[in-house]
Amino acid sequence: MVIATGQTPGTIKISGSTPVEMARGLAHYCRTVLRFSFAWEKTGGVQALAAVPSSLPPLAAPITLQKQCAPGQANCYSYYMNVCTETYSSWNWDWARWEKEVDWMALSGINLVLAYTGREYVYRKVYQQLGLNLTSVELAHGGIEAGPAFLAFSRTENWANYDHSTPLGPGHPNWGLPDTGGRTGGPLPDSFVLDQWHLGKRIVARQMELGIGSILPAFQGNVPRDLAARYPSANISVSKPGEKVAAGGVGWLDGLDPLFAKISRMVLQTLVADFGATGFYEADGFFDQSSAPWLSASSASSPHSPSATAAQQKTQMQTQMQTQTQMQMRAGAKTHLLRHLY
Repeated sequence: MVIATGQTPGTIKISGSTPVEMARGLAHYCRTVLRFSFAWEKTGGVQALAAVPSSLPPLAAPITLQKQCAPGQANCYSYYMNVCTETYSSWNWDWARWEKEVDWMALSGINLVLAYTGREYVYRKVYQQLGLNLTSVELAHGGIEAGPAFLAFSRTENWANYDHSTPLGPGHPNWGLPDTGGRTGGPLPDSFVLDQWHLGKRIVARQMELGIGSILPAFQGNVPRDLAARYPSANISVSKPGEKVAAGGVGWLDGLDPLFAKISRMVLQTLVADFGATGFYEADGFFDQSSAPWLSASSASSPHSPSATAAQQKTQMQTQMQTQTQMQMRAGAKTHLLRHLY
């Protein structure tokens, strides 16, 4: 972008190819000329040594700022957020707080960010279309929805109903979370789920106005375990209850099962209908399990367990190799699906 003195005295002209570039140019001028500081809200927010003058100081010469992309890349992204930050830090933000954050993103030149706010309502609608009318309590008990500050647990690990009063074993602390019954804060109030959906739509709309790409939460395979009864022919595994999973086990759908493609399409279509076609979608992987949950060996002992036999260890290692291959195939199928949907 180019920052230059405007034709009208006391003004500055900023040129760029996107609103984010121009916002970044504005931030550069404010920092270097007006001595502003732009920081996260917790670390001071926007600060200025003096009030903004009615007539902006001119520049001795135009300033050109060029974003540094990797060799061979015409365009590149400055990425922000992760699936944990979305819940640990921002679950209780209202629109006023989110608006400040989005403005800070633009002023910082960020043009790609996760947009998970409102995810739970989208998935509830898809489950209902699939014939499941689950209550908030049932969704929490099934590991699908944790409490507001712990949604990362249910979105990526599916242990929304894990009892943290039970030690997790060597290297894992007893978290002792202050939740009712020792659980991870669920069930979610229906009002919270709906409010977050409305808030998420507003966030994405604002980000799109500024040219910030919004990464929406695509389907990754975790499903309510009750879906297995509704679709008995689908390859849905219910993980063994125990370490880091819900009290009754959690459901995971085989990435190569036809139902996986069906649900993926339903989720994407609902996301686009609710938030718009942002062009960016992300599916977080399942972790904190000993092996692939949709394979028969998922309930066997961990290969690192002292009680595991040599045969079990060999089976588990083979299972993990098969899982990696299936995950790669699933990722390729998702890329193909996304390319042809929109």
